[in-house]
Amino acid sequence: MSDSLFKRIAIIVIHMKSLKNRQTILDGQIEVEHKRRAPDQEQLRWLKVRRLMVRDQIARYESILQDLRSLLPTTHSRKVALA
Repeated sequence: MSDSLFKRIAIIVIHMKSLKNRQTILDGQIEVEHKRRAPDQEQLRWLKVRRLMVRDQIARYESILQDLRSLLPTTHSRKVALA
């Protein structure tokens, strides 16, 4: 059971890293749009909505990850926490 659990945790961690990268990119795009002389308000709204969606996904995965880690034996949970 723990092998499949480790695989699930690894997949979630990788996906969360991808989401955090996407969030950073969106933050940069929002900043660039704000700095324009005439920011496109519709574009800003769209970027901010996307950023919130990504944040929500990250929060969901963090919750799932916490639940999965609680299923691991104590000796393994420390190793996974460092991932």
